[in-house]
Amino acid sequence: MKVSFLTKTLEKGALLNVNSSLAKRVKERGGEVEFVSIERPDIVKLPLHVKECSIVNLDLVRVREYLFGFYRYLKITDSNVIFISGYLSSILMIVASCFVQGSPRIVVHVHEMTSKYLSSRKGLVERYLAVPLMKLFFRRASEVVSVSNAVARDLEELLSWKSPRICTLYNGIDVPEVLRKSKGASPFSRFIDNIDVPIILGVGRLEPEKRFEDLIYAFSRLVKKKDAALIFLGEGSKQKDLNILAEKLSVGDRVHFLGYVENPYQCMSLADLLVVTSEREGLCNVVIEALACGCPVISTKCGGPEEVLSFSDQTWLVDVGDIEALSSSMLRLLAQPADWKVLRNRARDFDLKNKVYPRFDQILDRVL
Repeated sequence: MKVSFLTKTLEKGALLNVNSSLAKRVKERGGEVEFVSIERPDIVKLPLHVKECSIVNLDLVRVREYLFGFYRYLKITDSNVIFISGYLSSILMIVASCFVQGSPRIVVHVHEMTSKYLSSRKGLVERYLAVPLMKLFFRRASEVVSVSNAVARDLEELLSWKSPRICTLYNGIDVPEVLRKSKGASPFSRFIDNIDVPIILGVGRLEPEKRFEDLIYAFSRLVKKKDAALIFLGEGSKQKDLNILAEKLSVGDRVHFLGYVENPYQCMSLADLLVVTSEREGLCNVVIEALACGCPVISTKCGGPEEVLSFSDQTWLVDVGDIEALSSSMLRLLAQPADWKVLRNRARDFDLKNKVYPRFDQILDRVL
């Protein structure tokens, strides 16, 4: 058995982490793994446990090159299954497979709330043609897999498919490994003079869809009633704007940007609260990771996080863009910290070994 994981690029991030975890399971089952990058990445840094996997760069620059590029790849690959992410990529891979006899099984892996993602796009193809093309070609995939039930139901409704048609494979985490990495000295002391104040985390790419400006606005209201520090872990195009906003709201001395952190679990284990302000999330791994570290979470009602936080009452969830509700919820949770044992038990529902891998095995066996 050989499985390929095909993505636009192999840059570091949640998608590479998810595919690396699944690749590890393929290796445990005695199979081979190939990581395929549509675009040639500048740097490929695979996790240690999948270092021995092969890497293929298709080196396709424009979307119009995809169809023939995928066709050429299908002609030479000896993979049995291809897990592919990306809507246009998936459509064109399915089309290409129609012209190659004995081509690998195609599994479309959906990580986004599709309706929200497509409505945010400006391109003609994604805004107006993607849905009709998905309706036409996704039925030809061996399997369509989503990262949460919310993503599955959203896509089924968009494609007018009778539910349940799409199976869910959660993005899992290695809970024991997260707990091991969460131990250690405080990484905050270099940045915060008063380490005793409550620490609030924002974790993820600093990009528009994460709406981290909402968190800064809510934080500026919070500190009028309770002293605290806000720390962002991640990089992105909005960092300068977020910094300027913090200064404008007179909380610049309380807001800190640590950039990309290789091991965020120490931060999560020491933080008092993690806040997600996204407009859309397929599942949001950082929510599960924070729960595993015993860190309470507040999230917007943006898809996957609602599913993860379904064990709690609604004070953990706020509407997207509701600054007042976000600030009030932060204040309440800081005043009445949650039981870390309850949080950790919920994280175990997404444990790789006990929950995700058995489901992944079922999908592989069904496809093969």
